Amino acid sequence: MKSKKQHSESNIKKGFTAKYDFDDILGEHPLLLERVRIAKKLAIAEHPVLINGETGVGKELFAHAIHRNSLRKNGPFIAINCSALTESLLESELFGYEEGTFTGAQRGGKKGLFELADNGTIFLDEIGDISPTVQAHLLRVLQEKEIRRIGGRKITPINVRVIAATNKNLEQKITEGTFRSDLFYRLNVLQLAIPPLRDRLSDIQSLTNYFVTKSGTWMKVDQQVIETFMAHHWPGNIRELKSMIDYALVVASGSTITLEDLPYRRLKPVNEKPATLPVSSIDAKDHYVILQIMKDRNDEGKTASRDLLSKESATLSHALSPQQIRLRLNDLENKGYIIKGRGRSGTQITLEGEQYLAQLKSYQKSR
Repeated sequence: MKSKKQHSESNIKKGFTAKYDFDDILGEHPLLLERVRIAKKLAIAEHPVLINGETGVGKELFAHAIHRNSLRKNGPFIAINCSALTESLLESELFGYEEGTFTGAQRGGKKGLFELADNGTIFLDEIGDISPTVQAHLLRVLQEKEIRRIGGRKITPINVRVIAATNKNLEQKITEGTFRSDLFYRLNVLQLAIPPLRDRLSDIQSLTNYFVTKSGTWMKVDQQVIETFMAHHWPGNIRELKSMIDYALVVASGSTITLEDLPYRRLKPVNEKPATLPVSSIDAKDHYVILQIMKDRNDEGKTASRDLLSKESATLSHALSPQQIRLRLNDLENKGYIIKGRGRSGTQITLEGEQYLAQLKSYQKSR
């Protein structure tokens, strides 16, 4: 029987290892740091994890880090992009097949990735793109913790933790009838939402410096470039930022990256701020009151609890109950405007929250 060290060395030789850790997740924005904190908690559990986030935000990076900090860290880590393969190929890759199952089948059959990931983790990227057939097969694996190769009769027990990721709204796909609700609830035991780059703009400077330094070139970045980056919508998120910097490094003629070195056709400004305001004027007023109280407290070096927010709101002739405060805080946190503290640490407004508050002030004056 192989020792843990021998298993680990074998996984490395096969390439079945996680390459990244939490230290590789760059950024100091409170919203990102909170997600890292949560991910570290999820890592030590054994339940499936569903990571949500737009393309390019670093979902796979988090999956690697979760495995490396789990009890399965010495086991294999295998990643597969589910949208990159056809239905039949994805099935054979995930579940394996027996000899003679189809023309060209490997002699002796082939182990699937679930068998190869035994005692480790399998990362299913773009899980929202798998077909109904593969969904049904995957559901059985998650329910029974066993697999049967395509064309085979033998049942093989497996011990695999599943981490899945998607940039799709799976609940909407359930409503549309293109994703199984039972599979969703099997995958969505532990959930992690990764914030888009436009919600953590304060990390742009450090990320830009990192990608320039990592390229091995000693170049400066003009401040106007950073300001342009701060105004961009970033639909491709961090992956887009890296590719834009790679482009600039190639075409730059001097020792400094300037605006002239950027691919302008790919730069689009962030949506007009008023579009981010709540549709409901009631919500706008609630958000304004909560954020103003919070900012005043934060400026004094203090934090704001739900009870304090409720009491202070009454003094502004817009009384909100603790329950109303809780609901509004959840909404504001999801948008990246606040960071909810644990215990007595209270809640704090983010840089994006202060910008949003300024919009709300203009909105209130215009009414």
